[in-house]
Amino acid sequence: MSRVRVSRVVVALLLLVLAACQVDVDVDLDIAADGSGVVTLLAELDDVAQDSIGDLASQLRVSDLERAGWTITTVQDEAGTQIAARKPVTDASQWQTVLDELAGPGVFTNVDISIEDKRQVVSFDLDLSDGWDLLSDDDVTTALGGEPFGAPLESFTGGRAIDDIISLDLAVRVRNFDDLDPTVRSFTPRFDQGVEQVRVQATAENSTAVLIRWIAYALFSLFALATVLAITGLVLQRRADRLRPAPTPAPLASRVPGAGVAIAGVLSTPRNDAVRLVVVDALSVLYQQTDVFDQYVLPFVRDQGGTARADTIADGFQSVLSGSMDTRAFWELCGLSQDSRTLDEGLVQRRLLHSGVPGFLADMQRRRIPVAATTNDASAWSYAMRDRDRLSAVWPWLVSSDVGTQTSNAAMFEVLRRESSIAHGHCLYVDTDVRALDRARELGMRTALFDTGSLELPPVIGHPVVHDFKALFAGR
Repeated sequence: MSRVRVSRVVVALLLLVLAACQVDVDVDLDIAADGSGVVTLLAELDDVAQDSIGDLASQLRVSDLERAGWTITTVQDEAGTQIAARKPVTDASQWQTVLDELAGPGVFTNVDISIEDKRQVVSFDLDLSDGWDLLSDDDVTTALGGEPFGAPLESFTGGRAIDDIISLDLAVRVRNFDDLDPTVRSFTPRFDQGVEQVRVQATAENSTAVLIRWIAYALFSLFALATVLAITGLVLQRRADRLRPAPTPAPLASRVPGAGVAIAGVLSTPRNDAVRLVVVDALSVLYQQTDVFDQYVLPFVRDQGGTARADTIADGFQSVLSGSMDTRAFWELCGLSQDSRTLDEGLVQRRLLHSGVPGFLADMQRRRIPVAATTNDASAWSYAMRDRDRLSAVWPWLVSSDVGTQTSNAAMFEVLRRESSIAHGHCLYVDTDVRALDRARELGMRTALFDTGSLELPPVIGHPVVHDFKALFAGR
């Protein structure tokens, strides 16, 4: 039995075409990232050849090729005739077998698919020196009386060389990993040139590997930059600490009973340490919620049907402020079964921004003095109201549940200093909590007690009192 060989398609065309016609043959080897791929042979004839052939599809006998896994398609139109043969290759070890089916043994030899330097490489030797003998085999020649094509070759070729009749183009496409665009190399082999060595290496790198490498570069660069900035910040902070003046004791008048009166213009008296940052308590100053638990949280829990004891709710609220309990666990502790996000939103809705805040922030922007905020609150509630009221310009925005300490603790102000990179001596702290104001003053910050008339103040305050935002910079 004769061997299955796709080159018989070309033979069939040659025997059906006049000697003056020419056959263009394209061979395409498409090699995927895993070593599999597709072999395609495409033969094209012009319209003169088509007139000579007639109905090509009815004349070709390709059943043996189809049984071997080849797909044969024929197209005839006004432009000419085209016949294609395709076969998939399942893995790298099958390429030699399929290429032997394509042209016969000895044409494609030493076929190798491998990985070099993390790139896929295909190599093989191509030998077309047998010429016309490649297009037949011994069984066919014997059956035709010793003539490979049933008649003397000259009767078909008119004495022309095989390279003048068959134009052969070879394209090798190699994909490296899963890249979409293959590396393509084209060759135009001739039957009279002997053995040609073909080697094609994919030039594209693995896109995932490239991405990971660039991410590693970026992370290293960020680490180096962060290290430099940290060292620079440390040096500048130490220099600022050396230059910072000692805290100024509160004036004697402020310690006298009844001295807690409104002071027009906290910054009206010149000082050498100019204010470079205004720090406010978010809840008590920006939202006018001074007694948060008794006036807002506990009533909200009762309105929602919470039945837990008040002291249990108070303890849970302190855990929320310290960051040791999230809001979902807090609502469950209160005896509420509603969705925690719905409860969070309901509580935040009861927080109304002070009407003077927009004008205050605009004035600070005009003066080019940034505004920061500290607050004893749950992160979920605090950032929800901040986002709702578009207070992103207030930064840093430090929440006790995130920091792990409350505003009356010196640790909160240390975090503020590190986040803002501004020394305490250049900060003005505004709050309604005298304890927090005392702590800020001990650290060298200017202070102002914000009272809109709702506070029950002790006889001795020790801090300037302002009744609205305009009074902070009155006279400046």
